[in-house]
Amino acid sequence: MKITQKKCLFERILVCVGIIFVLANQPSLRGTDEVIGVRLPSYDSLGRLLWEISAAKVELIDEDSYYAQNPTLSILENRRATTTAQSTDGYFDVNQRTAKGGKTLEVSGNGFTAFGRPWTFEQNEKDDSGRLSFSEYANIGFDYELGSHFAGLPQSRSSSGSESFSGKTGSDERADTSAKLEDFPTTAWAKRCELIDLGNGKHRFLLDGETEIRMEMEDVNGSGSQITTITCDQAIMELVDDKNQSNGIEIKRVEASGDVVVKQPTRTCTAGSIEWEEDGRGLVLEGNAKVYDVKWGKAEGAKIILIKEDGRAEVVGGEGRSKLSIPISPKFKFPK
Repeated sequence: MKITQKKCLFERILVCVGIIFVLANQPSLRGTDEVIGVRLPSYDSLGRLLWEISAAKVELIDEDSYYAQNPTLSILENRRATTTAQSTDGYFDVNQRTAKGGKTLEVSGNGFTAFGRPWTFEQNEKDDSGRLSFSEYANIGFDYELGSHFAGLPQSRSSSGSESFSGKTGSDERADTSAKLEDFPTTAWAKRCELIDLGNGKHRFLLDGETEIRMEMEDVNGSGSQITTITCDQAIMELVDDKNQSNGIEIKRVEASGDVVVKQPTRTCTAGSIEWEEDGRGLVLEGNAKVYDVKWGKAEGAKIILIKEDGRAEVVGGEGRSKLSIPISPKFKFPK
């Protein structure tokens, strides 16, 4: 017997043991296609519990597929749930390690909350990473205040920061989930989203279609809040549980591409793509990059870097050409 065949057989045995355990505790329902109050486990090749489904009611569809009412999907790491997802119903294939549903799914993880539909979930056999996808809309709230780290908000403001988040438009269902995220300092919306659990407290969010990221922070003088928004076609955000830092959960990287517009109270930036890393030099704009500041005017170039330390816009020319640095805004407020 080949190793892969042994692996599949072993996994199926583990799944069967879990189902038999459930049925053994429901004697009145043995031999039926419906089970009340059920927990279905999924294991890796070493017998470690990867994720678990608990549901009010489960109906058997075929040998390994189930329809669940009010299911809760718990993704586990080191025997504890790191991410939980809840919906009104869903379809699960324990053997294939997949799940799907058409109704809104609420996902709660360390440092974020997300809503979206229709949804699919799959577990990667190679590295046991989990991938959760929304194909019509996704709203995400992050506990991390990215605005105070992102691109140095000017101290003077031309707006009160009362700008609404465009993710609230559209269906009543979408508006309702957006309203639930109003208290999060960093929020994101997109037509499609993939949430990848990379393990060790690291998550990657792939946003696609009419994407918007909104960052809110309190003004330095305490007079209100300041808003930074990014609109683009696609974006990548990485959330990391940095156990070596006192801050804990942090957004470590943001990339955006496709007609990128970054708006701040007194500054607007446009580019083909932008990239920001928590430990990088600053915000990097590439592809016909333009920065316009109400006080300092306009800067243009193939590549512009908004420097963290002193607020300069460093215009970078092509290969072999000189660089020009001009002060386009007050000093940025970045943590050292």
